[in-house]
Amino acid sequence: LIERQQACGGDGHDVGHDAGRDREPASRLTRNIYTWHHPRMIAIGTSKGGYLVDDRLRMQQAGLFPGWKVTAWSELGDRGMIAAVASNWFGASLQRSSDGIDWEPIPDGPTYSSGRELNQIWTVVGAGDRLYAGVDVAGLFVSDDGGLSFDRLDQDLQVPADIVSPDINLSFPQVNRIIVDPDDPTHLYVAIRNHALYESTDSGTTWGPATG
Repeated sequence: LIERQQACGGDGHDVGHDAGRDREPASRLTRNIYTWHHPRMIAIGTSKGGYLVDDRLRMQQAGLFPGWKVTAWSELGDRGMIAAVASNWFGASLQRSSDGIDWEPIPDGPTYSSGRELNQIWTVVGAGDRLYAGVDVAGLFVSDDGGLSFDRLDQDLQVPADIVSPDINLSFPQVNRIIVDPDDPTHLYVAIRNHALYESTDSGTTWGPATG
């Protein structure tokens, strides 16, 4: 599994500023850090691209996805890894790689057909052969083919229209946490920031308010 370590960015804390007048605060640059175990790598996502370092913190790949925000990482088992990227001009998308060096876009990634904007892919979580993707604006998608294609899985979440309306100024209405029960992969929790926590016991077919 990939171990997520809270870093600066959406829910993190400011760790200072880079020197130089034109540089952004580090808290805005660093978005997420993951440990990738095949091979053992640390993947760092920032608002200006991605980086891979080994477990001794030696740089292995620098400048991945230049000009794109890297918002999430996940594993594809022994098939490699997946990265979520976002651009103010081109929108959000997923990239996959077998070695962390050569990347290719996933053409059939999460997308809304109508009614909502997909601003970025906030989190990607693996559960056995499945991949779940939580997005902004609030939504949940699933892949059963190793990340080659994704379908919506949030029809039963009953997300109120006001948190996805473009006329409502609600900060960060995204699915920002997906938790899979390690003892039962059909048991899921999904958190929508500033709204609610949902629970499913049938792999996301039906949802209800979280209990317990």
